[in-house]
Amino acid sequence: MRRGIIGLLFSLLCITALGQQNRNNTVIPWSDTLSAEENIARNAIAMQDDDQWNFIEEIVKDKSIVILGEQMHFDITSTTARIGLLRKLHECGFTTLVFEMAPMLSGYAFGRLPSGDMLTSEDLLFFTPWIMHRESIDPILEMLDSGYFKFLGMDCDILGYDLLIAQQILDSYPPTDDFNISWDRLSILWMQLINYVTDPESITFEEQLEYISILNTIRNRVDYLIDIYGNTTDLSAMKQWLINMDRNFFDFSSRLKYRVFSGLLGSMRIQIRDKAMAENVLWYRKNFPEEKLIIWCANMHAEKDGSQAIYDNSTGYYFNLLGENLFHALGNEVYSIAVTSLNRTDGLQSGKLEQQIARFTDDAPYAFIDFESLRWLDGYRNTVFEFPALPTLSLIQGHWLNIFDGIYYIRDIECMQLNNKTEDPENPKTESSN
Repeated sequence: MRRGIIGLLFSLLCITALGQQNRNNTVIPWSDTLSAEENIARNAIAMQDDDQWNFIEEIVKDKSIVILGEQMHFDITSTTARIGLLRKLHECGFTTLVFEMAPMLSGYAFGRLPSGDMLTSEDLLFFTPWIMHRESIDPILEMLDSGYFKFLGMDCDILGYDLLIAQQILDSYPPTDDFNISWDRLSILWMQLINYVTDPESITFEEQLEYISILNTIRNRVDYLIDIYGNTTDLSAMKQWLINMDRNFFDFSSRLKYRVFSGLLGSMRIQIRDKAMAENVLWYRKNFPEEKLIIWCANMHAEKDGSQAIYDNSTGYYFNLLGENLFHALGNEVYSIAVTSLNRTDGLQSGKLEQQIARFTDDAPYAFIDFESLRWLDGYRNTVFEFPALPTLSLIQGHWLNIFDGIYYIRDIECMQLNNKTEDPENPKTESSN
């Protein structure tokens, strides 16, 4: 009897120690008797509330950028469940929040330039084709409008405010007679170019050349001012904005012509956009090196090496995404987190890993796994398992420990849906998470 009691106490002690290891983010060695998903899920740190993030401080202490993904843009639960993490990251010195779908120049001006005073965070976020649940997004807007987080946009998509801000920046310098810029005409042509996505008659080829000519006049005036006044931050921002305008022109003019959102040409579009987003982030990082950034984007853009996902065809191999560009430039300063779930109200499937996380955490509502700590250990190294990086796609096999640095598991996600402004009404799922 005594020996049985001692054995029971020893077993309970081992179980308690194992739970403590998980809470302290200590790696559990690989077991050949378990599947890849079981081995990885055993390392999950269970959370009963979405604000139990004390362990993250050790993980991000040497990072300058945290990429925080989401399965679908602005899912209700995915939005509210990241607030606790955002606050903890703020305590760790991450004070700038960067959004995928917000334009670079307007985001830069917001809270930094007099011209940005006309903007609110709602102006910059609600122009997107995504319906946002007001109650879930309000705390984020308050963090931005109060200055708790600085705001930055990284997208090459252009907002009408961009043209006003660009004009105000250049108008703050003495005028130059031989660089006459027709801002009103540029705005009209820009609107025609936007409509070109759905209406090929909205802008003629001659008008496209006129649009390019106006941009070149702006480009030459900026370079002229840099020669006189030096490469100030505002003028440098203008240079970066002009690069975005060029990329934006290609994006608009190619969508209707090719009518593709996948395949090789779709991959090319994604590469151009992701490279532009990465360059915008790197521009900001160069000009404000003391700031640590949190990037809010779809899981797909958070991938640090998309070629290690094993798709049914070679299309995915051509992806060169935001996370990969930043990782190549900054190395391990970048920490990339994907969001995943067990149950979604849109009914899209979860994978074996999510099922095993539920099992090993006693069905905890939240959990986190630090892939970075597992990546090069015996057993974990080179392991392949399935993961629903994008809920609009089937489960994908891949070396996911090399693609993301960590995953934030949210057991139950209430979803949002696209509105009727989606780019491709015939197939609204084609870009629903990009």
